[in-house]
Amino acid sequence: MTAFVKKTSTAFLAAVLGPPTVAALESEGSFEIDPTRAPAADVTANGTRLLALAESFLTAILSSAEQTPLPLRSVASLLSAAVAAQFPAARVVSVGGFVFLRFFCPAIVAPDAFGVVNQPLTDAKRRGLTLTAKIIQTLANGQTFREPHMLPFASLLTAWAEPLRRYLEAISTPPPPPDGADETVDDADDVDDNPDDNPDDNSDGPDAALARLHSIFIPIAPKVILALARAAPSPHDAEGPVGRFARALDGAVAPPPLFVGDGRLWGGVRRLARRRRWSRSCGARRRRT
Repeated sequence: MTAFVKKTSTAFLAAVLGPPTVAALESEGSFEIDPTRAPAADVTANGTRLLALAESFLTAILSSAEQTPLPLRSVASLLSAAVAAQFPAARVVSVGGFVFLRFFCPAIVAPDAFGVVNQPLTDAKRRGLTLTAKIIQTLANGQTFREPHMLPFASLLTAWAEPLRRYLEAISTPPPPPDGADETVDDADDVDDNPDDNPDDNSDGPDAALARLHSIFIPIAPKVILALARAAPSPHDAEGPVGRFARALDGAVAPPPLFVGDGRLWGGVRRLARRRRWSRSCGARRRRT
């Protein structure tokens, strides 16, 4: 999930979480509210700062629904539909748990690792961000606090529950198609019955199509060979379903040849199948001895 976030949503996270994170790092006060970690006289003031920080993060996140990257919205939509089919009452909570546990809260706790900020964090500031993420994650999970020093934040859970629900509903709904994507051609005169005569047709012909198919297939050819070899009942079963499929691919993706030797997929399947059968027979003989 970390790799998914960094690949699809780094800029989004920086735009949404950057301002409140920078504000937290530039603040002069502490956010520590655990009386075993901070003087009792400072806990109240620290709690006020922490509450304001948590609300600044929630404001930034919940106002970003329209800017949420499409991959994240697609995952949230699929998760919502899958959970709704079995546990309708848990649909929104499941999306909240996923989006915040796997997406926002890790970036809040470690903004330097997710590209949100480029400055180092002190232990005290990271502690404040960790407490902020804990508050937000508890809200997203629909839970309550158990630690006595967290109980003063129970009012935040109540106040932000409905805005959070609306946000999760929004990002769980697939975005509408781009303008014009759902348009249909109503005028029969606009349809070209003979695309070969269309000078704007960018089709490259069957040779180019085969070349593209070849470029797609080559990277996965070893996995295909292994799967076919495992499925082949015999390395000589050229007319069986595995042999026919392999030879059909040979005709689709060659030339150029896929492999050295006979240069065909079926040849690679036969060789690997023979080696697998030989290895199994050797293993059986070793077990018998």
